[in-house]
Amino acid sequence: MEGGRRRPGWPIVSAMATWDDVHRLALALPQTVAGSSRDGRRSWSVKDKTFAWERPLRRGDLEALGDAAPEGPVLAARVPDLGAKEALLVEAWLARAPRRLAAEWLDR
Repeated sequence: MEGGRRRPGWPIVSAMATWDDVHRLALALPQTVAGSSRDGRRSWSVKDKTFAWERPLRRGDLEALGDAAPEGPVLAARVPDLGAKEALLVEAWLARAPRRLAAEWLDR
């Protein structure tokens, strides 16, 4: 619950979600099935359609991020369009931006 904002009905998770958080949240969605790839990477699907999965950072990711690259796999999620991706990025930004800056941006 960053900045006092929380979606009704959604559980509170730590600022940085763990893989256990992702697993619990994904399985809370109707008819979600957890799976894994041949190399042991986790994934979550609904009606045999994967909507989220863990993946390693690729060489290009590591080069672009340099020392800021996280260790281990990252979460990938399929979204329907650019608007959904923008909404996800905005929520992530709001969770990390200074409160005053976030409030100014929301009030624009």
